[in-house]
Amino acid sequence: RVLFRSVNPAAAMVGTLESSRPPPARAMENTLIVVANLSVTFAIGILANVGKTANYGDTNGISAYMSALLLLIYAFLLCTVAVTRQVDQAKVVFYFKGAISLSSVIFSVTAFAQGAAGFGMSYIFFGLAGLVELLMIKNFIQAIARDDLERKRNTRDAQM
Repeated sequence: RVLFRSVNPAAAMVGTLESSRPPPARAMENTLIVVANLSVTFAIGILANVGKTANYGDTNGISAYMSALLLLIYAFLLCTVAVTRQVDQAKVVFYFKGAISLSSVIFSVTAFAQGAAGFGMSYIFFGLAGLVELLMIKNFIQAIARDDLERKRNTRDAQM
């Protein structure tokens, strides 16, 4: 008998005991908060290297400050969505993270063109890590919708 089999990759991360049913949204909440803290760690790493942004032509460090600000806003929004479990807010966070990941990849190309391979690699990593986060947020949105549907179904059955 298999206890931890699941079709949902996020379910395997949170360790659901159900064999065929994806986890409810509340089971994914802690994982999303950890992911938000990962984005804060990325922001701290970017801010720690503000002085080195002159390597690719940004003498004032504006690109580092903007990247860190976007990551901190994303982390705040992701924690808020994880706790409130609102589908519309989660979709906004999904698109916001998609935009951050895309801009990170575009910025890495710019950094590579300026000869700053270290910054280019780090921004590529941020963009690729964002793909995994997008998958997790998508699964969370589906879990919220499933929970809402089940709650409505249970309320309707209780009223009959």
